[in-house]
Amino acid sequence: MNDRNLNILEEIFNKNCKHCSSSERNSNLENGLCKLIRSVKDGLPVRCVGEWAVEKIYYLSRYFNLFSVGMHKKWKGNINYIEICCGPGRCISCESGNEFNGTCLSILKSNGFRYINKVFFADIDVNALAVLNSRIQNLNPANYPLVLNGDYNNPESFDSLIVKIPQNSLNLLFLDPTDLSLPFTTIEYLFNNIKNLDIIVNAAYFTDLKRNQKRIIRGEVSKEKYEQFLGTENFFNNDQVISYAEKDNDKELSRLFLDTYIKNFKKHGFTYSDINRVENKYILLFFSRHERGLKFWKTAKGIEYSGQRRLI
Repeated sequence: MNDRNLNILEEIFNKNCKHCSSSERNSNLENGLCKLIRSVKDGLPVRCVGEWAVEKIYYLSRYFNLFSVGMHKKWKGNINYIEICCGPGRCISCESGNEFNGTCLSILKSNGFRYINKVFFADIDVNALAVLNSRIQNLNPANYPLVLNGDYNNPESFDSLIVKIPQNSLNLLFLDPTDLSLPFTTIEYLFNNIKNLDIIVNAAYFTDLKRNQKRIIRGEVSKEKYEQFLGTENFFNNDQVISYAEKDNDKELSRLFLDTYIKNFKKHGFTYSDINRVENKYILLFFSRHERGLKFWKTAKGIEYSGQRRLI
């Protein structure tokens, strides 16, 4: 097995998968979980996702291992992992019908997990959390994670998580929403209350923003969600933004949106940032207040999911 696998994938072809079309998919889901089939591995519900999710898990796991292995001596094992929008722990590709571990189980089964002090998984969906808890119990890790209900539209719902994180610890926060509805104020609340924090955001850059950005300016779609995500009011009233839209300059319009988001992190000291594209669906955004974090990130993405070495 090459570096690409990292022991995170357990692909099992599920012959019962219907390979739903886009129009069929929503009617066969309940809170993102497939209503038609269950895991052939453990009989529990699975989350239906695109094949691109495997690539996302690959890069997250590579960084997690570099981060935890590389920093555990300096921090004397006081390293924590936090994941918001964690899901049920296991996924199925609507395209291939393959099952695989989601981000949570991939982290728990990774080499770097043994260096982690505390693990926190949060989601708004109590059903997904119950399924995840069952999977964790089956796995029975030595360091049992805290699974909690949290709504990213209500930052204070994460207070029960925050109070359990030691002030003298190093932390990695992964945020994995399905669209651009995660308010920047929630991220602010977290990094203002959790010290020594590296952040990875999985952003629906192509599936949400590019699909809707001109519709927002035309008033066909509410701008409130997107400006809350950015942390910048009246972004879509900006003359430059309007000009790009009128000229059908999608590339510059998207670039300006992304630049604004990154600048808002830099205002809070996250001066080290980088972007990694995940197919034509999402982008992974990395933010750190320390140069070493960025070095780990660039090393993590140095070998692409395809197995090709990337020139950085």
